[in-house]
Amino acid sequence: MGISERTKKRIWAKSGGKCAFPGCGEDLIGEKGTILGEVCHIVARKEDGPRGKDLIAKEQIDKDENLILLCAKHHKIIDDEPDKYTTEILKKFKAQHEERVKNLLAKGESWKTNFSQIYYMNLRRIEMLAAQQGIDLVNLIPENRCLHSLGWNLNGLMLQIGKLIDTLYITAAEIDADWSKLQIGQFAEIRGSFRTKNVPSPTEVCQGRYFASGDLNKDAHLYCKYGTRKCVLTIDPHWMATTTSFVSFSSGSVDVAGLGMITQIRGELMLITPYILGVPKTRWDDIWSTNSRRVLEIDLDHMWK
Repeated sequence: MGISERTKKRIWAKSGGKCAFPGCGEDLIGEKGTILGEVCHIVARKEDGPRGKDLIAKEQIDKDENLILLCAKHHKIIDDEPDKYTTEILKKFKAQHEERVKNLLAKGESWKTNFSQIYYMNLRRIEMLAAQQGIDLVNLIPENRCLHSLGWNLNGLMLQIGKLIDTLYITAAEIDADWSKLQIGQFAEIRGSFRTKNVPSPTEVCQGRYFASGDLNKDAHLYCKYGTRKCVLTIDPHWMATTTSFVSFSSGSVDVAGLGMITQIRGELMLITPYILGVPKTRWDDIWSTNSRRVLEIDLDHMWK
């Protein structure tokens, strides 16, 4: 039968989208939400495969307990050296990594939605966040398309995502706190005035002419400073939602609020991958809000047709 999509999502969620091999922790979601990681069998499906002779019930082969998320490099390493990377060792790697992710996501204060209108939403990351809390998002991500190109259909998607985020229980640290107490993989609350750099036009993005280079001097990002410290939000313009967001993110400075994950802390530089960004809430937004916290089942398949 193979590994079900629901099972794959759970493995991705429990691993935080990072390679479970000790010391790696590579981020396995690339540009445009490209999947770079592999959900791998610990005990192979076939007896002549890596660790395939270890005793395991046939019905457990494609279950969570026998699966681990790895980058392509470490997948090859463990399968090329099955005597070194035994079933017992790989299950230990898996358990330690998933426990670390669980503990990181539990750090910080309970986060409440702090934006009123959405500028930016990384659907691949949001899908993984929802899966961590048992919510499947069906056909959420359009293949090879930027959000801005969805036109009228984007309105319904933004409404659904806003409601979804409001139902999730999330803990997040403040980015102006003591950075020595923050860790890579932890959620961070984003709120404040940020400078904007290298944001392309919506035409360039929608026509597929924008590509990230991995160089902050060239790639689109937002940043702010806290004394000598610098916090950078590394954005992928394909996840920018509206013409207004492109205008705001190209203006030189913008006030934003939202949620992201800390991906690097190097001395006085911190990099954050935003999950969702928007216009900061005011007290009037809370007064007029009638949203209730409830679990949603989202099927957006018709939107891509």
